[in-house]
Amino acid sequence: MMSIDYAKVERCKQKLLQGYFDASIVESTLRMKDFSQELHHGLEFLKFGTWQYLPKEWFTDPANYPDFAFSEIGRGIARGEEKYIINQTIDCRKTAIEHIDQFTIDNLLKAAAELASPRNQSKMLTIFLPIAYYTSVFIEWGLKGGVQIEKDYLYAGPFKFRLFWSNKFMDFDKIVMVTTPFAEWVSKPSVRNRLEVSLIESREKIDQMELRAETKFNFRIENAEQIRVLSAPLPSKPDIARAQTKRLLAGSVDRIDQVIRLPEPKFEWYKDKAGKFRFRLVAANGETIAASEAYNSKDACMSGIESVKKNAPIAKTAEAKE
Repeated sequence: MMSIDYAKVERCKQKLLQGYFDASIVESTLRMKDFSQELHHGLEFLKFGTWQYLPKEWFTDPANYPDFAFSEIGRGIARGEEKYIINQTIDCRKTAIEHIDQFTIDNLLKAAAELASPRNQSKMLTIFLPIAYYTSVFIEWGLKGGVQIEKDYLYAGPFKFRLFWSNKFMDFDKIVMVTTPFAEWVSKPSVRNRLEVSLIESREKIDQMELRAETKFNFRIENAEQIRVLSAPLPSKPDIARAQTKRLLAGSVDRIDQVIRLPEPKFEWYKDKAGKFRFRLVAANGETIAASEAYNSKDACMSGIESVKKNAPIAKTAEAKE
């Protein structure tokens, strides 16, 4: 039996950490504090993370390249933290939910102005939006002028908003707006070392490795006045997006680059668990909308991507026959 490549083990642990810290929002939205026995000994700390078995062959067979899987595990932990923060913020008994008929720029600015009052002294805001508003924000609002979108930030009036979207991993249907920071996050043992990762041979399963990765934290909303939660009927599913885009292109082409900077879809290639090459098409909102078969080489995988680019624009839609 081939021996474990411990350099690969360490590399994968680092990939997990990198995936987590790249995706984590806690430092950009919360007041972070290192754990202090003197100050925080009475706090209740929650644990969040993963404990799972992984094939030992990932670390014995040089043909296996599990780096991407570990990056995704790290990102998954960060997404779990984000979901926890949103749910706790919405469910906070001191948080009032305002019901509105429609989510518009005007009520966005009204809520922002209330949050940015002298009591809160903050004009840097964070907003969590259901993905159903994606088309409205990027196309309809941009055309109205006074709104500019750059990557993950939205500028409207005097306010700068950090944008986060719901997705298949983190589903919510309310609009959550907060000042930055709006809550406290105490990390054990420290902010910098808040994700502890262990990857060792399993004692119970000889052909498996045991992965443990967890954070320990205490989350506390400091002031409910720093939160606004809006509830509005969600737009219909974006089957109307094509019509809206056609109207946009037909009437205001010159304004697209000036007002709206849309994220771009992309092809991503990677190695699967069996060491085969695959690619997927990722939409602008981060959702995977197509995935490929397995290829024996990277060159074949790249050729597959080029084939899709060439044939998709002229492909017809037909019902599959048995």
